[in-house]
Amino acid sequence: MNHNDRKHFAFFCLPLYGHVKPTLGLVEELVSRGHRVSYFVADRLAATVAETGARVLSHESVFHQYSLPLGLLDAIVAFAEEGYAPLPAAMELFEQDPPDVVAYDVLTSETALAVARRYEVPSVRLYAGFGGNEHVGLGQLGPPTAEPDVTLDPADPRLVSLGEQVDGLIAAAGAEQFVREQPTAEEAKGDLNIVFVPREFQLAAETFDDSYVFAGPCFRAAEFTGGWRPPGDGRPIVLVTMGTTSNQVPEFFRSCVTAFGELPWHVVMTIGRDGDRAALGPLPPNVEVHEWLDQHAVLEHASLFVCQGGAGSTMQGLYWGVPMVIVASGDDTVITAHQVAELGLGRSLSVDTVTADSLCAAAKAVMADETARANARAMSAHVRESGGAAHTADRLEALISGGADQTPGKRLAVPQ
Repeated sequence: MNHNDRKHFAFFCLPLYGHVKPTLGLVEELVSRGHRVSYFVADRLAATVAETGARVLSHESVFHQYSLPLGLLDAIVAFAEEGYAPLPAAMELFEQDPPDVVAYDVLTSETALAVARRYEVPSVRLYAGFGGNEHVGLGQLGPPTAEPDVTLDPADPRLVSLGEQVDGLIAAAGAEQFVREQPTAEEAKGDLNIVFVPREFQLAAETFDDSYVFAGPCFRAAEFTGGWRPPGDGRPIVLVTMGTTSNQVPEFFRSCVTAFGELPWHVVMTIGRDGDRAALGPLPPNVEVHEWLDQHAVLEHASLFVCQGGAGSTMQGLYWGVPMVIVASGDDTVITAHQVAELGLGRSLSVDTVTADSLCAAAKAVMADETARANARAMSAHVRESGGAAHTADRLEALISGGADQTPGKRLAVPQ
């Protein structure tokens, strides 16, 4: 690549693994093309991002200490703290080495937009799951709803402390003229919007214009190197996981053991690094339990995927064309559950009401549903043809150069 063609991309992301992970394949693709990426992220995820070859600028974060789902006051404090945390470091870094593009998680825009305003460069919004617009609200099945009718006391000590903290960060960065309480209408949309699901899985996809790139999952080749192997006895394989933020549900995992223990299936369960294997009780011979493993290695052989409906896990399952039982645990996962049922890709349950009997019935129904299996195979083709990291990197390069949409150059989501 000619030196003049090497661009500098700034990435800002929410410090949740499910938000960082979708961006990694794209970052790695940009680096492989000779571009430079400066990635601002919480310190506990710095090593994960560094594997892509990006320059990592980490900051202390307490976001993970909040219990999900967040109440209104917690949400205001947590997101503001995180949104402004990298501001001084970003302004200092870019003073000598300004970015050509600023890309940011749609839930953490404060520093990113201040940088974009300061250097008058394009801003790119990143959607870890479903995209949002005036017809589809973030975390909602329909249009954006009004702000909750809740009055907060501005004299609340936590709000006062937050205001002082944010004012201090802005002053330290010398960014007073570049920080605004609300983005403009143009900023609220983004010069480009990258959605890490395929268009065919998006809610109200017909309402999104060409500024939205439905990239699908941007998997990294390193994700396909897991060592798990099927037992080879011919039994259908079922993978059960509740992801990285919803796995503190020992009752659910016990229900899985009860539901599947006597069925002629081989069941693989991941319970998280903080999961208590002993709490599951004695395990039947057809159930194996791991803290974590490479899900692709299991899903390649699976006949059913039971998961919480996080965007990352859902895209992995659909990549392999595996029908699902979604056990929804929150707003975003409820939407995923809705889409999975609406598109005939499986069934949905709620983690709050699921029982061993209801889980067993749903799993048996999906296992026997040839239509769901065919629909999952068709969605697999859409996921694989959505373009992934290569097509999305093409669009980012075109954004900088002012070139045309690179849609004809779409490539598969991962190396085949």
